[in-house]
Amino acid sequence: MEKILSKPIDPQQLKQLHTLLQKQNLTHHKAEMVGGATGGRTESSKELHYNEAADLIKQLQAMQGKVEWQVKEGNTQRRKIIAIAYNMGWEIPNPQGGKPKADMKRINDWCIKFGFGKKTLNDYTTKELPTLVSVFEKVYKEFLNSI
Repeated sequence: MEKILSKPIDPQQLKQLHTLLQKQNLTHHKAEMVGGATGGRTESSKELHYNEAADLIKQLQAMQGKVEWQVKEGNTQRRKIIAIAYNMGWEIPNPQGGKPKADMKRINDWCIKFGFGKKTLNDYTTKELPTLVSVFEKVYKEFLNSI
């Protein structure tokens, strides 16, 4: 069953988000932060859902005065899996045109079906992710050998 999506970000939230990013000199980390807030669904602030935007704004307000964005633990390993999947052609067209995006549904379906934890990528803990990355690297190696 698919989740019911919340309403889209409103213009006031978008403005507030960009103002907070600019004030804290974090504009160059926007895509990374949005990606973390959406679980990799998007890196565009315009594609945030209302609740995701509200949570990200709260985080930025709590960070007021901090200079650097602390990347959510485990995101490096999650991004490695996403990059490998992208290299295997697990991609979908970008609705805004340009470079295709990683097919997160396919990645999550694989994690649920074949991952040892039987859960979506974002639900794996930082302790579990190294094992999942190793398994996914083996899948990639098999993919390369089959070409």
